[in-house]
Amino acid sequence: HVEMSTVAPASAMRLAEIYHQKERRFVQAPVLGSKNQIAGGTLLVFAGGAEDDIARCEPALRLFAERIWHLPTAAQAAYLKLACNM
Repeated sequence: HVEMSTVAPASAMRLAEIYHQKERRFVQAPVLGSKNQIAGGTLLVFAGGAEDDIARCEPALRLFAERIWHLPTAAQAAYLKLACNM
């Protein structure tokens, strides 16, 4: 599952835990950009989760993202997105 919403870090962490308990993959991947960046394929994605999980979804993310920053946890991706929104 790839969650791309801007959510609280605690929510991202909890979702990641739930997926992990069910032996499912989870990546928290909020984006930075707007409609123009989507149309141009130049969004920045903050992808948080296991490296192999991010790698599996990277081809789909590359359809609209120019840059994908890999972060170790879902919570870190959520924190970074919130920091950029300030």
